[in-house]
Amino acid sequence: MLAAVWTVTGSERYVYGYIVQIFVDTLAVLLVYRIAMLLFGRRRAALVAAALYAVYPPIARQSSMLAPDIWGVDFTIAVVAAYVEARYSSARWRWLLACAALVGVGAYFRPNLLIMPAALGLASVRWEGWRALRDAAAVTLAACVLLIPWTVRNYVDFHRFIPTRTAFGQVLWEGLGELHNDFGALDNDEETYRQVHRTHPNLVEGTPAYDAYLRGLAAHAIEHHPLFYADLVAHRVVLSTVLLYDSAWMYRGGESLLAYRRRTGRGPLSYVVERPLELLESLLDPAVFMLAMVSLAFTWRHRRREHALLIAAGLAALIPYWILHFEARYVYPATFLYLIWIAVGADLLLARAREHSMGRRGWLPAG
Repeated sequence: MLAAVWTVTGSERYVYGYIVQIFVDTLAVLLVYRIAMLLFGRRRAALVAAALYAVYPPIARQSSMLAPDIWGVDFTIAVVAAYVEARYSSARWRWLLACAALVGVGAYFRPNLLIMPAALGLASVRWEGWRALRDAAAVTLAACVLLIPWTVRNYVDFHRFIPTRTAFGQVLWEGLGELHNDFGALDNDEETYRQVHRTHPNLVEGTPAYDAYLRGLAAHAIEHHPLFYADLVAHRVVLSTVLLYDSAWMYRGGESLLAYRRRTGRGPLSYVVERPLELLESLLDPAVFMLAMVSLAFTWRHRRREHALLIAAGLAALIPYWILHFEARYVYPATFLYLIWIAVGADLLLARAREHSMGRRGWLPAG
């Protein structure tokens, strides 16, 4: 991305990369509006969802950091938007082709986008039949065509068939180090490198051989410690939802309550008194998730089809990180879904409040 931008500008300054990322993420606001409008048909809910996304601090922070993270967010939104357009448009295959192009290009930033069409297709089978799976397979195959240059480059460099990246084994092994273990896994690149070189000094970090060795270690550890791995996955699920804590976007960083307690030995009350701003910041992500789940529960009955599609998108965005390795920044491709759910719930509450004030009884959802 930077190479393309620098070719156009003629200057290798990072500020141009920031400008492009911020501009693209600004356009994503329109896609959030479009997704909510097509699925739920309520303009106020769509406007609220877009407005919440536009001012959401963690994503705004990601858009100003030169890293693949914000591109993972934007391409996830774009893929879902194209798929939803295909469902409601008479030019179905044209939009499915656009979806395939977005998946193929987005996979260069986040390879796990390749499973998104399958997830969306499975979520649509109940209402659209087997045509949904056919469409998902076609989108995935078309997206894989765009990965051919990457695959060829990998074969030229490594003489192996590698469709995307080589770091699967390293990510899986270091992910096992997120919790204390007795088989030596550490969540640290440098420590892992030293660990490998103590027994295999000829392995070069970043190569397929290095990754294959760590993949073997990870597979052996999971096979012999299945309960540890199950506990680790459950730990990641909790950390990515109700206990999500990301200090990267906070003012001067932040410190979680657990880290504060370990460092100072003081309790929650001291944390609240000494760091009220950090408390509010640390509650943002968990509060957004919980509000989204409450809204989902109250609107599920009349919107199962639409909610099933959004749930599938969220699981496709999160499950790879539950399996491999978790960091807070990996959660944000699913955040726009939470904001849509919150907006739909808020719209429902406003509608009921208005009906109550006008003396009406009951509430009928929009058809």
